[in-house]
Amino acid sequence: MDTALNTNQVPTIVIDARMAQAMNHGIAKYVSLMAQGLALCQKKKNLGYQPVFLVNSNSSKNFFSFDTVQVHSRFLSPSEIFEIPSVLKRVGAAAYHSPSFSSLWSCPVPYLITIHDLIHLRYGSFTDRLYYRFLLKPFAKKAKQIVTVSDFSKKELSTWLEVPEEKIKVVWNALEDKVESGTARSDFFKNRNLQPGRYFICLGNQKPHKNLELLFSAYQDYRQECVKKNIDPWPLVVTLPEESLRIKTQGILPSGKLPSSQIAELLKKAGGLLSPSLQEGFGLPPTEAAAEGVSLAVSDIPPHREALIDLSPSEALWVPPTEKSRWTQAFEILHQKGITPPSSESQRKIRERFSIKRIGEDMDQLYGSVLGLKPS
Repeated sequence: MDTALNTNQVPTIVIDARMAQAMNHGIAKYVSLMAQGLALCQKKKNLGYQPVFLVNSNSSKNFFSFDTVQVHSRFLSPSEIFEIPSVLKRVGAAAYHSPSFSSLWSCPVPYLITIHDLIHLRYGSFTDRLYYRFLLKPFAKKAKQIVTVSDFSKKELSTWLEVPEEKIKVVWNALEDKVESGTARSDFFKNRNLQPGRYFICLGNQKPHKNLELLFSAYQDYRQECVKKNIDPWPLVVTLPEESLRIKTQGILPSGKLPSSQIAELLKKAGGLLSPSLQEGFGLPPTEAAAEGVSLAVSDIPPHREALIDLSPSEALWVPPTEKSRWTQAFEILHQKGITPPSSESQRKIRERFSIKRIGEDMDQLYGSVLGLKPS
């Protein structure tokens, strides 16, 4: 649907959802769950505006019950700088939301931008840094509303953009609905003879800030300690394609490309999750694990502390991110079940704090403010 989208004579806000179709990373989840949250809001009240989502494929005519507009430009392709403003004019948009660092030279309507973190400035390529400095920064400074996903990122953005913290609103990530335990194991379980509760898992990628090389080295040391003590080591499942592993180590099992439902099942049945990130904007994997009651060993960085504030001191093992020996100990402690898994009460608090309903309500409030609508 491209024209005559606004049949209800209410303002249209166009939201970029192109990354949600092609990827399964944190930003993609953020956008998908935000759309689900808005759909929940719509069931309860008249939103007062019409959300329309930008997509690359016209295989479906809606995105979580909302209208879509197909664009040709892929996420972060140079052509989006020219195509998106043209699309906004064509559909008569009243506002635009870029829920990632995708930026435009100019925008014909008031807009919001969600900047999740500044990781690319520290760990990204030279091209990444140029993009942030010459495109993202000026685009964000002119935004009607800047949004981010944690108080940690809010402070970083305020300093970098040289804007007051009051101009930046925090809308936390949401968590997907709780995974129900399946009776049948996936082929990944069967082919690798994984035993529920007797393997580690790490959800991440090979980007430098994920700190996986140090974790893999610590895992090697853990296996050596198991040999000395005549103990069977647990395997470490990592959500990576096999060809991407830079360190080939016995016991490290790359999951390859699995459906998100199978990744969620792998997480739920793990004996422990390790998250060694050097920096994050929010820290979704440990939060997802905590909400499922999985034992945790996480890097002691502010975003993890913020996201896991509902846990008691005994419900997570906090590890200095760069100390390999401490990560080796973390493997051993998880193996020995020396960390209390998050209680059902802690799980409830986390799910309530990061609910789909909450992200929908928060974004609804921001959209209404940008559009100048009176609260309903």
